[in-house]
Amino acid sequence: GYAILDAGGVDKAYAVAVGTDDRVVLAGSAGGTDSVAVVRLTANGQPDPTFNGGKVRTVQLGGFEEARGAAVYTDN
Repeated sequence: GYAILDAGGVDKAYAVAVGTDDRVVLAGSAGGTDSVAVVRLTANGQPDPTFNGGKVRTVQLGGFEEARGAAVYTDN
């Protein structure tokens, strides 16, 4: 399947990671803000409300940033 998300501007996902609970983490950049963008989706492709309230999380570090990798840590 697929999901359409809008972080504002030209958004790009460069990395994906799937956890043991089938939640999907996407990481990349949020266009127009030069920020790293991360979002987590539930197993059915909906924004996960337990991660940043179901919204795309952006982080600005002072320059042009983008995430090119993603990993999921499990503490089982």
